[in-house]
Amino acid sequence: MTQQTIETLDENLISVNTQTKTVAFEGLLKDYKFRAIKRKDIKEIQQLEIRLFGSDYPEQFFYSLFGSNLGRVVIHKKTGVIAGTITAQIKEKYNFYFDNYQKGYITSIGVHPDHTRKGIGYNLLKYMSDHLRFVAKVNEIYLHTRQTNTRAVSFYQRFGFVITKLVPDYYWDREIDPDAYVMTFFPTNDLDNEQEQEQEQEQEQEEQEQEQEQKHKEKEQEINKLTSQMSKLVLTRTSSMDSKPFVWN
Repeated sequence: MTQQTIETLDENLISVNTQTKTVAFEGLLKDYKFRAIKRKDIKEIQQLEIRLFGSDYPEQFFYSLFGSNLGRVVIHKKTGVIAGTITAQIKEKYNFYFDNYQKGYITSIGVHPDHTRKGIGYNLLKYMSDHLRFVAKVNEIYLHTRQTNTRAVSFYQRFGFVITKLVPDYYWDREIDPDAYVMTFFPTNDLDNEQEQEQEQEQEQEEQEQEQEQKHKEKEQEINKLTSQMSKLVLTRTSSMDSKPFVWN
């Protein structure tokens, strides 16, 4: 698969990662803008995370994201409210098959309750996954989600994440439903599958072209055969007429 360089990201463009894959907020989310996390956003993000998850990350964590494209927010243009946010980290882990095995960790993704079902969560996850895949070039992407949060689990599964582990008491500060799933997305395998699909499509197209060419040749041969037969018939009739004597009445 031909891979283009990811272009500079602005408030409307999420990413350009291949010849045909462009995900833009403009048109899809016309009432929102998309940008990196700024210092002024931190308090509001913390309040949103407390509202959604009952906890938040310290300010120092958000400062570490500045300039890295690993922290993004979606802003509602009319009100200026943060409608959604996503943060991530890149972690290295020893792997027997790779010298530098990197993992992208989605630390948090959340959408304001007043702005759900508008594609914000999907587009945030799409952006961060593309950034981790094509810019950071991580070997896998993973996240944690509550085991009982079937809606979230289903959402991540539709995106391509699979459940790889159950972590008991992951949310140790919560008495109810403390267990979490680790859900993982494998970009390398995904790219391999895309390449295989493209190769299959190219092979199928080539076979169809060959089939069409063969049909064209067969039709051409049939036309030539019919033309030859007609020519012979005309010659035969002409010869027959020429051989008959002319009789005067």
